[in-house]
Amino acid sequence: EYCLSFSEPVVHLAARFAAKEAAYKALGGVGPIRWKEMEVKNDERGRPWLTLHAATKDLADSLGVSRNHLTLAHDAGIAMAEVILEG
Repeated sequence: EYCLSFSEPVVHLAARFAAKEAAYKALGGVGPIRWKEMEVKNDERGRPWLTLHAATKDLADSLGVSRNHLTLAHDAGIAMAEVILEG
C-alpha cells in the first residue's frame, strides 16, 4: 500500500525487494529463510524497518540477532538496501 501511493511505485517496490535480498544475505543465505516471512514497513516519519516472522525469525533468534537496521535508497532507476544485524 505504501509503495502504491507514489506516482512511480516500481522504485519503492524494488527497494523493498533489495531489502529482503540484503536480509537473506545477512542471515547467511541458508536455512529456513522465506521471502514472505520478511516484511518492510515504514513508521509515521517514513523510516523503513524490517520485521521477521515465523521460521525466518526463529533462524535470526538462533543466530543471536537482537536488532536489525535497514536503509533503503533509489535513484535513476537503481534501488539498494543495506541490512545490519546486531546481536
